[in-house]
Amino acid sequence: MNLKKGKELVRLARQSVTTFFKNETPKLKKSVGVDGVFVTIESHPSLELRGCIGFVSKVDLNEGVFQAAREAAFHDFRFEPLQESELSSVVFEVSVLSKRVEIKNPDEIKVGLHGLIVEKNGVSGLLLPQVAVEYGWNSKEFLKHCFLKAGLSFEKDLKDSHIYVFTAEAFREESPNGKISRVELND
Repeated sequence: MNLKKGKELVRLARQSVTTFFKNETPKLKKSVGVDGVFVTIESHPSLELRGCIGFVSKVDLNEGVFQAAREAAFHDFRFEPLQESELSSVVFEVSVLSKRVEIKNPDEIKVGLHGLIVEKNGVSGLLLPQVAVEYGWNSKEFLKHCFLKAGLSFEKDLKDSHIYVFTAEAFREESPNGKISRVELND
């Protein structure tokens, strides 16, 4: 995905939340289908998580970003709903996910490239690729944290859980309503 489209998506995420406060729902242009999308909202400049919600199934890209932004802002159960006064102090990030692929060997996980999904008996956890990089985790730590997010035990549940990897293209504001750039992932 090119930077121009990434910028459009981040602006759309911010517009989604901004128009919510005005009780507006703009008409969206149909877009391409993607295998998943997440919107992350963080306080600026601390980059403390303020909300993160997404979809891991096939969605229209524009509709997925629009809905994920509103969900992240107002329905992430870990946080109080975003207030309009906070718009000038948060940054938006959009991650467009690739198709997920099941792996059998955790050694296949590549930090800085892969995001993770862990599933067992109807519960799941997902961590975006940039999370492991931001926290400096190795692949085993990354996997353990994904199990934890799913409410599962790495030691007890590893053998009979499904582990999936995916990649993501991510774009974020450098400051509230500021310059938008591609998130470069390096391990």
